[in-house]
Amino acid sequence: MKLGDARKLTQDAQESLRLRGIKAVVEGGKTHAEVGHLLGVARGTVSRWVSSYRRRARRRY
Repeated sequence: MKLGDARKLTQDAQESLRLRGIKAVVEGGKTHAEVGHLLGVARGTVSRWVSSYRRRARRRY
């Protein structure tokens, strides 16, 4: 599914997209490239989302 420019989505929609992408990598075992293709964003974008998520998760403990 091609979403177009995700930057044009509402903030809530962008957050939902990020969470779906993170969950697909962390819990679903998908690659960054697979998730990027599925969500219509660049692989590097997914990589940044996951890296940020993992950094925040480490700070909690």
